[in-house]
Amino acid sequence: YGTTAYHNGIIKNSGTVMSVVNLLMNSSYLLGLLGPHMMAVLKARAAATIVYQIIDKVPEIDASSDEGLELEHSSKVSIEFEDVQFSYKSRSTPVLQGLSWSVQAGETVALVGQSGCGKSTSIGLITRMLQSCGGTIRVNGHLIEQYDVRKLRKMIGVVSQEPSLFNGTIRENIRLGRKLSDDEIERAARTAHAHEFISHLEK
Repeated sequence: YGTTAYHNGIIKNSGTVMSVVNLLMNSSYLLGLLGPHMMAVLKARAAATIVYQIIDKVPEIDASSDEGLELEHSSKVSIEFEDVQFSYKSRSTPVLQGLSWSVQAGETVALVGQSGCGKSTSIGLITRMLQSCGGTIRVNGHLIEQYDVRKLRKMIGVVSQEPSLFNGTIRENIRLGRKLSDDEIERAARTAHAHEFISHLEK
């Protein structure tokens, strides 16, 4: 077309034809480079949609609220499960069906059972990481939903089956973001029977 247009006088300068040809060639080359990345862009867009759905999701348990009852550190705590029901949305079979048990202050209780029977789920319900589908959970006679979530969690200690340390100092691992004095940190280490070996570590 460029040659015909130049021959018919539509294009006055032959350099214009070469400029357009070079522009088309360069554009085609760049579009060719962009093609393989389009799939990555589409995948990223799909992944971002899922991420934003999670970010925008309103949690069943408002962990940011500072309203509710508070347990005193000196309190003797009793826990009671009564006909508790729970099922995960990803599973068709309920994990807990009418679970009832209780533990009084000073007692030691072990939850024993096969994998998937609800041991970790029960702890998740006590720490308010999960919300039961039915039944009641009471702490010192009050519904667990009546307690300030953040303060309730501060009263609970968890020792994982496979403990791992976060990057940082031992002090930072004990504090876990909380503002604690040196005496409080040392007291926590002594309670966990960790003070002796910590004191022998190189500074």
